[in-house]
Amino acid sequence: MSELIAACTPNSYPNEDGRVVHGYQLTVLDQDIAVLASTDLPGWESFHPEAAGKHLADMGFTLQSDPSSPDADSWSPAGLGYMATVTRTHSASTPTSVGIMGIPSDDGSGDGWHDAPNLDGMPLYPDDPTMY
Repeated sequence: MSELIAACTPNSYPNEDGRVVHGYQLTVLDQDIAVLASTDLPGWESFHPEAAGKHLADMGFTLQSDPSSPDADSWSPAGLGYMATVTRTHSASTPTSVGIMGIPSDDGSGDGWHDAPNLDGMPLYPDDPTMY
């Protein structure tokens, strides 16, 4: 089984007090650094490890336990953000809750970075902000 990594990184550079203005992005990557799932956390001014774990569960992943580590089920600081090894609990190739989107692989056609996600008819950038 390939190793999967979750990264939770700020969307802006932290202020002097360590808080960020534009929230965090939680992303799950495979060993080839392909994005498997991602969600924006715009209301976060700082990192919340317990809440990040719950968001991972909503996305179909769980923190991977390491019995040899005293910090099992924990996030490690990495640059401005945090990283953790995760395990897939079910397919992340389909949306599992509002605001979370599985990202399909590039189909190799050269016609774009990735196939368009299935948004069930909702436009990618709706004119009505209540649709976000």
